[in-house]
Amino acid sequence: MIGCDETTVVNWENGHRVPRINLLAGVVKFLGFNPFTIGDTMAQRLVSRRRALGATQAAFAAQLGVDPSTLARWERGEREPTGRFAARVESILLTRSA
Repeated sequence: MIGCDETTVVNWENGHRVPRINLLAGVVKFLGFNPFTIGDTMAQRLVSRRRALGATQAAFAAQLGVDPSTLARWERGEREPTGRFAARVESILLTRSA
């Protein structure tokens, strides 16, 4: 279901490793909830959502229709989405399933 073997999960549970970003969507699906702190700021919410989706910044930026460097600035809290991008981001953030 997650896309990894049992030994990998044991390593996560024992704190020897952390899941790679591409496996996080499977972890969220397996758990049935998003274990990441959602946060109060737009930046924190974006990072949490991207992780829950198991997406890299490049992949998530493509989904949003922005340059990865723009997403990186949003995630660092240096800027916030405006106009049509604000609406697109809010739509993705409000979607329940990962």
